[in-house]
Amino acid sequence: MILDTKVVELQATNQGGMQTAQGDDETKVAQGDDIDMPSSTPLNSSPRQQLLGTIHIELRSTYLQRLHNMLERCPANLASWTTDGTSFAIYNPHALEMHVLPQYFMTTKFTSFLRQLSLYRFKKTHYTASNGVMALRFQHKQFTRNDPNAVVAMVRRYRARPSQSKAQQHNAVSREELKAILIGLLESVRTLQSELSKTKASLLAQHNEAKHASENTSVQNVPGP
Repeated sequence: MILDTKVVELQATNQGGMQTAQGDDETKVAQGDDIDMPSSTPLNSSPRQQLLGTIHIELRSTYLQRLHNMLERCPANLASWTTDGTSFAIYNPHALEMHVLPQYFMTTKFTSFLRQLSLYRFKKTHYTASNGVMALRFQHKQFTRNDPNAVVAMVRRYRARPSQSKAQQHNAVSREELKAILIGLLESVRTLQSELSKTKASLLAQHNEAKHASENTSVQNVPGP
């Protein structure tokens, strides 16, 4: 009986140890999940990596959303919202092209940036800031600082292709020109054929005259009986 009691106690002790060990393993796995799970921005990443990650996310947004974000983060001496938040101004286009536009847009030339704003129907005017600095001011009624979601209603316009009627008129003009050229070539060919015929007739007449003259000369040289 004493031996059986010790065996039962030993089995209970082993099972308890196994459960404790299993619990510790599960705790370690749970803790390890928090460490090993990948994240979009590692905690120990450098500021440059965090910036590149932010830029990558921004590039997936629309053009106008990136423009709005740029104005929120851009140095105020390069570009900024105006006081009322209904427009924005650009104070240093060259510096903006060199240091800011590449972070938000694929096309980084300032001229291309202006063309995009024009396609979205931004109104461009000259603007004088409160400190007297001259700037370019851009305004659109649906592009404001306090309502960034309104940009979804803005539509980019595209250059219209020539209408079909204009294309047909162009083709008609081209056909008329080709027809006139062809008529001129045919007339030239007829003229050349006529001149060639006259030349042949003249050469044939000269050949016949020479032949007759030769025959007469031969007859005159024949001795008489």
